[in-house]
Amino acid sequence: MEYSARMQSPGNVLVDRGLFRLITSFQDGLFLDVIALFKAWAAMPLPTKIASMRDFLLEAMTEPLLVLHGAIAQNDARLVDLVLRCTHVKSAHAMDFASKTGALSVVRYLHTSGHAPSRRAMDYAAQNGHVEIVAFLHEHRREGCTRDAMDFAAQNGHLAVVEFLATAVNVGGTVKAMDWAARNGHLNVLRYLHEHRPEGCSAYAMDSAAKNGHVHVLRYLHSIDAPASHLALDAAAANGHMEAVQFLHMHRDEGCTVRAMDGAARFGLLDTVVFLHTHRTEGCSTEAVDAAAANGHEDVVRFLLTHRHEGASPFALHAAAVSGYVNILDCLHAHVPTMVCTSRALLHVVQVGQLAALRWLLDYQRGALDAIRDDLMERAITYDRREIVEELWASRLYTHVREGWVELAIEKHRPEIASYLTSRRH
Repeated sequence: MEYSARMQSPGNVLVDRGLFRLITSFQDGLFLDVIALFKAWAAMPLPTKIASMRDFLLEAMTEPLLVLHGAIAQNDARLVDLVLRCTHVKSAHAMDFASKTGALSVVRYLHTSGHAPSRRAMDYAAQNGHVEIVAFLHEHRREGCTRDAMDFAAQNGHLAVVEFLATAVNVGGTVKAMDWAARNGHLNVLRYLHEHRPEGCSAYAMDSAAKNGHVHVLRYLHSIDAPASHLALDAAAANGHMEAVQFLHMHRDEGCTVRAMDGAARFGLLDTVVFLHTHRTEGCSTEAVDAAAANGHEDVVRFLLTHRHEGASPFALHAAAVSGYVNILDCLHAHVPTMVCTSRALLHVVQVGQLAALRWLLDYQRGALDAIRDDLMERAITYDRREIVEELWASRLYTHVREGWVELAIEKHRPEIASYLTSRRH
């Protein structure tokens, strides 16, 4: 009986709930709810893991850290607690990341558990518009924030955060706050900052608002005598914001540069080009026609060559030919008949196989083609442009098949061209 009683003692331990929990608390392992996170990590491709280091504010690419921050991203304080209990991982950026993602319940849990944030925690919360977290950190923590909090909150249009920082936290930003709010069209934030903060703005505010077509912001900035530069009108024109162009022309005196019309021409903005030509005196450069020709904007090319005197450079002919814009080649030739394609341009046309452009060049630039005829044929063979080879041969630029052409075609594995040229030897 005595032996039997002693043998039952270990069994009694295992069925005692309190003792069993005490024993297992010292054992390593994973809670069932956490296993799914580890499986997700294991299945994650390496590039995604690397990207997660930046997105999840990870100081190292380790399995426990990513699992912890993955739980934080789910705003699940219970799950975060389980991960911490079974991995014993420590993260210097846990509360920073929770603040960034808006995980208020996790922020509260980490605070009560003794996890300290950095000053970036409030910055991240402000940047992402999490005003409740900003308020919690301000009330319960002493780390504070940097000026980035106000600047990035303003950039992203988070007026409630901007107001809280200005009143409750009594922290300011820099000129970037108004500048960035203007750039992104956040007029309510812009107005608040002007009325309640002393930092002001720079010329970048109006320049960037013009670039993005925020006319309502331009009107407000103009009403408070905000500065600007010629970049405002340049950028508004290049991006096709006609209303902004008209406003700046009528109400501001910073003017613009040739980049305004050059940029408008590049993107085929004929109405803007016409407006600048009609109402401004800055003009344009040869870049206007060159860029319009390169991008196939025939109407802009015709207008500029008809109404402006700056003309074009040989690049216009090159770009139009390489892209096969035959109508633009006609237009350029009509207005600048002495313009000749460079050898580089001619070789490029052959290389990319622009048959229509080659035929145009044979009609109007035959002398330039004749000067490099052997190079043209070799380029066509090398890049397997059979139609170009046939067109060049039919043009009568050549009297016979040159030594080495067939061999080049064979070397480059161009059997059809080799056969064609062989048939022309006799």
